[in-house]
Amino acid sequence: MTQIAWKKGCQVMIEGPGHVPMHKIKINMDKQLKECGEAPFYTLGPLTTDIAPGYDHITDRLVRLRDALLRDAEGASGAAGS
Repeated sequence: MTQIAWKKGCQVMIEGPGHVPMHKIKINMDKQLKECGEAPFYTLGPLTTDIAPGYDHITDRLVRLRDALLRDAEGASGAAGS
């Protein structure tokens, strides 16, 4: 769909990766960049937890770490700012 949209002159932003275990972020991101032609994408978050009241600061920190890892991987692949 990304390629079709680009051929018609449309801008594309892909949603994801969403809820991915920390150890699968790089694999998921590499696959997504390949499958989507390195179209820019956004991550979902930060997420709060209703099962751990009082620990939102930890959840927020983990989401920020995930997003930093994604930005670093984007930069390494040349996708960011291209």
